[in-house]
Formats: sequence, structure tokens, C-alpha cells
Amino acid sequence: MKRRGARVRVAFAPSLSTTKKTGPDDFINILGAEVLKAICGGSPIQSSIPASGSMPDIECLADIQTTEIEYLSALRLPLGMLVGIEGNPGEGKTWVQLYIAAALSNGRDPFTKAPCKPVASIIVSCENHPNVLVARLTAMGANMKRIHLLNGVINKDKSKRSLTLSDTTTIRAAIIGTNARYIVFDPLQSYMGANVDSHKANETRPLLDALAKLAAEMNVCIVIVRHLAKSNTGRNIHAGLGSTDISGAMRIILRVGTASDDPLNRAIFHTKSNIGVCAEPLGFVIEGKDDAARLVWKGKSSLTLADLNAPESSKRRTQVDDAEDYLREALADGPKFINDLVKNSGFNKNALDRASVRGGIKKTRKGESGPWLWELNPPSKFSRRAGE
Repeated sequence: MKRRGARVRVAFAPSLSTTKKTGPDDFINILGAEVLKAICGGSPIQSSIPASGSMPDIECLADIQTTEIEYLSALRLPLGMLVGIEGNPGEGKTWVQLYIAAALSNGRDPFTKAPCKPVASIIVSCENHPNVLVARLTAMGANMKRIHLLNGVINKDKSKRSLTLSDTTTIRAAIIGTNARYIVFDPLQSYMGANVDSHKANETRPLLDALAKLAAEMNVCIVIVRHLAKSNTGRNIHAGLGSTDISGAMRIILRVGTASDDPLNRAIFHTKSNIGVCAEPLGFVIEGKDDAARLVWKGKSSLTLADLNAPESSKRRTQVDDAEDYLREALADGPKFINDLVKNSGFNKNALDRASVRGGIKKTRKGESGPWLWELNPPSKFSRRAGE
């Protein structure tokens, strides 16, 4: 006859108000058989009783009811998780996260433009003045009633203080109060807290783990905007400023960047996805100027992460490089009209526009419909490539 090992079920019953020794019969007499049965039936199975008296919380994977991951936008913005948006200053991180909020506020997928249920957003930002945020969101057609700023914490005595990632109770209350599903912290370093070293995993990970738990509990997408480290020679997934464990806490990381030889050639990339395949690079431009500027997607981008990381000296010479040289020479002796520059250069206006952005060209016009006049402003601001 084949022997089978015994299975032991350990149960902790409530203490009985008696000074005598108690056994199973006493529990049945005092608590009732059904209560004792429930206590024993709900306890985890163990092979032995730990000396400490504490018990592990064990869950069998066969008993877990799995659910499909929900997205605000497929592949890029999962609900119930942390998402990173990373990039260097001025390359479009804020534009991207504001465009997402604007699109969602109108019931539109921010990357595919497919219709979806309108979504409210919370923006936590100390880098941009509210006037700037309102101007950009307005230019992109946002429904302002569905977008909210979380400016800080109001204490019990009505005093105010800055928000940190540790204020999960306040963040939870803000999510409930606005019914938001898209929450942005821009940038991460401003909300770590004064006593947290962002380069130490043992200090950053507990904060982000608690935030990730909140995202899962509230079923929201929490986006963390992060700058890149000044010196990055490692993997793209670890390019962000601070501990590599920050990247570990994020389920998805999106990288925003521009080609170093063409600042108008922008794109957003996937550098990490722990929950599925990565989306293809998507190009975008910022059209208009000042309060009328807005982000416009341009479809699949030919840029690669290698293009973003390559040093300037290793890049092949482009048409924009040649246009830059032309403008430097053509404008050295004074301002010229753009039509004349195009006619005399052999470059199209698009190439000259890109070169002018890199060089900080001053552009003025007489009247509303007069021709544009370009000039160096100042000449020293015009960029020069390595080796020149």
C-alpha cells in the first residue's frame, strides 16, 4: 500500500476567557462547531508551525482569477500601472503628456485618434506655470472641465505644503474627487521629497511601490516624467535620472527625443514594456508659435534610439547641415527676406526653417501679410558642429 504524506492545517483561534487549559471540545462548547469549522477551513496549509507564531500569506496561482489589462491607449498607457515618459529638456515630454490629457478629455485615443470614453486627468507640475499649461491645452482643443491641477496638500490647520509621492492618501482623495484615470507627475525629482536620495534604490523603491499599489487599487494610469542623466553610456532603459530601480518600478517607459542633427525631427519611442510588445516609434512636430502652438502626430518615424544617442560628430552630414552653413554666410552681412533666401540658395523652405530653428534666427515681418525678414540674432547664437 502506497503511503501518502499527511497535510497539516494550522489555525489560530481567538483566546477564550478561561484560566483552564482548553482543547477542541472546549472550543466547540463555547464557540460552536460551525465557528471552529470556519476557523480551520480558512487557514493556510502548513507543514509546521513557525516558532514566531506568525503565518505566511499564501495564495495558490490556480485560485487567482486573472483579468485582461485595460489601456487608455493600447501598448502605451495601461491602467493600474506606472508609466514613465523620459527625455532631455526641450524635446517634447510636456507636450506629449499634455496632448494625451487633451485627447482623453474629448474621448479620443491620444495616439490613434480612435473614439473612446472621455477621461478626466490630474496634472501635478511645478515646471510649467498654469498659464502655460492652459494655453497649450486650449490650443490642442482640450475640454478643460476634465483636466485638473493638483497643487499641493492642505493640512488640518488649513496651512498648505508641497505634495510628495508619499502623500498617497491625498493623491487617492484627488483621484476620487475628480474621477481621474490619467495622473501625471512632472518631473519626478520635484516630488520625491527633500529627504529622499533619488539615486538610492532603498529610498526610491518604497515610494514608487506604494504609488504602483495606488495605481492598481484605483485602476488609473500614473505617468512619471523624468529627465535623462547627463552622461548615459548604458542601456536605454536606464537612461533616466536617478536609481535604476526607478525604471524597475515602471511597467512601461516611453522616450521622447529629437535627432541631434535636426531638432524639428521628434519622435516617441518604447524603451521598456513588461506587459506586452512595444509600439512602433511615432513622429511628431510642434506647429504654430506661442499660445497657438500644438503637437501634431506625423505617423511612423524612421528615427531610432541609436539616432538619439549617437554623438554629433558621428552623424553623416545632412541637408540641414548645409542649409545652416548657407544661412550663416548669407546673413552675415545683414537681414534678408526669406523668399530671396529660398530663391538664391537651392534649398527648400522646410530645410531653411529647420536650420533657422537650430541657429536661433530672428524673424520679423511688416504688417500681417508682409514678407518675413530673417537675421542672425545674435551671430554667436548660431550653433556650430563639433570640429568646426
